[in-house]
Amino acid sequence: MRKLVVILVSLGLFSAANAQKITGLVNDEKGKGLEKTTVSLLRAKDSSVIKLSVTSKEGVFSFQSEAGSYLVSTSHIGYANAYSKVFDVAADITVPTIDMKKVS
Repeated sequence: MRKLVVILVSLGLFSAANAQKITGLVNDEKGKGLEKTTVSLLRAKDSSVIKLSVTSKEGVFSFQSEAGSYLVSTSHIGYANAYSKVFDVAADITVPTIDMKKVS
């Protein structure tokens, strides 16, 4: 039993060590960070949702994920949805700033 616990803990630590940090910023039309924006990390291949996050007071978001090809989708009440370009993750990465536009 003790060996099983050690193996499971080791596997958990190994997978956590392989996780890459994905960060980015969401701005409004005036270039100010947009708080409480829903951010979705999508798999580039099929747009399936991998993880969800909400931006901080400064408009910053972050995810931990494995290497792969992704894109980011953002949504906020009163704003049109916005998407990043597809990006590849092999190490920690910062996604280019996403600017959201108000809906008339």
